[in-house]
Amino acid sequence: MKVLIITNHFLERNEGGCLASRAFINAFSTLFTDCTLIYPESEIDIRPFVSSQLKLVSCKDRRPLLMKGVGVYFGKLHRFHNTVKKYLRKNAVDLIVFDTSIVSQGLHSFAKKRDLQIITINHNVEAEYLKDNKPPPLIRIPFLYFMKKTERRAVQCSDLGLTLTKFDESKLKTIYAYDNKINLNNLGIFEAPNANIICIGNDNITKSAMNRFVITGSLSYSQSEISIIEFINKYFPILQNTINKCELIIAGRNPSERLKTICNHHNQIRLISNPDNMSEIIFWGDIYLCPISMGGGFKLRIMDALKFGLPILTHEISSRGYESFVQAKMMYVYNSKETFAEALIQMKSKIFIKGDITKLYEKEFSFLNGVNKLDSILKSGLPGRICNQLNI
Repeated sequence: MKVLIITNHFLERNEGGCLASRAFINAFSTLFTDCTLIYPESEIDIRPFVSSQLKLVSCKDRRPLLMKGVGVYFGKLHRFHNTVKKYLRKNAVDLIVFDTSIVSQGLHSFAKKRDLQIITINHNVEAEYLKDNKPPPLIRIPFLYFMKKTERRAVQCSDLGLTLTKFDESKLKTIYAYDNKINLNNLGIFEAPNANIICIGNDNITKSAMNRFVITGSLSYSQSEISIIEFINKYFPILQNTINKCELIIAGRNPSERLKTICNHHNQIRLISNPDNMSEIIFWGDIYLCPISMGGGFKLRIMDALKFGLPILTHEISSRGYESFVQAKMMYVYNSKETFAEALIQMKSKIFIKGDITKLYEKEFSFLNGVNKLDSILKSGLPGRICNQLNI
């Protein structure tokens, strides 16, 4: 069984989509012995981040910036067309895995002509996610048009589609499953095999110590900037009135000037731009806040806090995929001023055991758990000729 995986994520980066892709790719290489990965070339070697069993084919985008922009007007959304087609002409492949629907653009028909089984990993409802994060104005209209078209084709033409949340599975079916014949399954998310899950033990957070709130993420993304500014204007006054001597720490990459200005008007808000050690910032927090109120998919930054045993306060949009933590009352969800205030009061009166949070985290998001779930989905969702060649 020969498997070809294509990803457009830079696997060496410590970003949500990149970390998710790293886990998925390693899981496939665990289940199939002959896997090749086509990935975007960068200056950093990705070998430390992926299985040693993987065969690697890097793809460099040699197009000038102007040609990349012009290409979008003709529906070319990625760099991989020529590399993938050349590989498939020279090598026998049984299964092709597109990591994100965008990377499948222009390649589904080519794969179908070679009688390949196709899996697409939908990291979110990509057309909506990219719309929320506002592509550059000069290419926005054609980019979003072709992205919607690509996502529709990816959902309808794949032999198996995988999603990160049940919400995204349901929404993709609602948007694109006109005949109800598409094969979509919720895989969820999990750690890569070399991830370090930290167990802190029975260290308690009491109500008297619950005053340092932490928000982290890539602050240059539109959905992050808009959501955090809305939180400061709408919800932060409630936080100040409910929690004595509260402090809000916002840390992340490349915050906008608008966000910097708003934070500077509050002496109880500390903005840390491009921190050297994000883990240290999270570790010393008491409550992790995720105010992202737009976009689909799985908010992986929450996982960083759960590793350290921090309880979570999050907008309901960002709670998708974390249902077990909500049920265990380790995560509290809001969608209005009233529900935010109610969640704060409940958290203020509760004692959280960090060790309990990290144990549930390991159970839900371990690499082995992810591999077993992927194995189960593949065995039930793909033809026997592929399932018979799984390693486990």
